[in-house]
Amino acid sequence: MSQIPKYLSVLKGVIITLIIFGNEPMIAQDFLFRFTDNINTIENRIVYTLRNDSVIITGISDGGKEKLLYHHEAVSKSDYRTFKKFLKKSGLGNLDSEIINEPDLVYSGGGMHGTSPRDIEIQYFDNGNAKTIHIYNCWVQSVHSVIEELNFLIPDEVRIIYMKEDFNLNLY
Repeated sequence: MSQIPKYLSVLKGVIITLIIFGNEPMIAQDFLFRFTDNINTIENRIVYTLRNDSVIITGISDGGKEKLLYHHEAVSKSDYRTFKKFLKKSGLGNLDSEIINEPDLVYSGGGMHGTSPRDIEIQYFDNGNAKTIHIYNCWVQSVHSVIEELNFLIPDEVRIIYMKEDFNLNLY
């Protein structure tokens, strides 16, 4: 068997990045973490994006037609490294790509079919490795830990609230 040329491996990473993070420019970014929170699946999402130099919080409504920038702030290299290190230890990478509490829910890439009080999507790309996790209507310990760490980087008024008591399914 012949080895895949290095440029094809790099190209594969670029293509995966473009597919996962579509409209986010990836210039000079070696890390990207995105947390999308759609409470009550009413097409009013809040998107928290962490890059190696900034944190961006955007509100998206009407199926993506309307976007509102809530917050954009530089992130120190120290805070970025701390979050990245925490993410690697969090166990998030070991989660299934879908965690569904209600069996009648189906994710089709274009949205949810059914109803769910909480629809969360986590995407991250780190040095060529990409992962997407969909969580529907349940509390997951490793997700909670990552949210708590992310909340240290954002202002109080736009912090993520993810309480175990709000769900009838809790996974550790």
